[in-house]
Amino acid sequence: MCAMTDLTVLQARVEELERRVGELDDVRQIERLQRSYGYFLDNLMMAEIVDLFADDGEVEIGSRGVYRGRAAVEPFFVELLGENKRGVAVGEVLNHLQLQGIVTLGDDATAAGRWRALLIVGGTNAHGHPQALLSEGLYENQYVKRDGVWLIKRLCWNPTCTGRCRDSTGRGSGARG
Repeated sequence: MCAMTDLTVLQARVEELERRVGELDDVRQIERLQRSYGYFLDNLMMAEIVDLFADDGEVEIGSRGVYRGRAAVEPFFVELLGENKRGVAVGEVLNHLQLQGIVTLGDDATAAGRWRALLIVGGTNAHGHPQALLSEGLYENQYVKRDGVWLIKRLCWNPTCTGRCRDSTGRGSGARG
């Protein structure tokens, strides 16, 4: 083999490795983006969630409708889900476990991700009685890379099972599927 061929082969190999490293980095950034969403949700940091979305992003959670664009996504998280609160109160628990993530990169700075989510919510109701909720569902999200940063283009969560937990007095209802 001549030196020119060796150099051409090595250059092609380096280019392939750079492409693969770039893909792995993109997947890592998307996984971090999704984890950030979960962390902010767990801690009722709704304004920070909005910053994870593309300006033309959209959200659909359960049967609450589709909210398109930042002007709709922001009040959905801050006012509707977050009730204009920031941070969980003492005695409240909001755990949003995102599991089994699969990220598929597109060819045009886009990606798709699927995640199972298990929600564990606990606290007290308006009468001071303990209450807890378990919910499970599937995220089917779309992401877009803009100016080198991955953002949520579409966040869609479909709950498959939700139920209230019974306390020691028997209060609460069973799971719904």
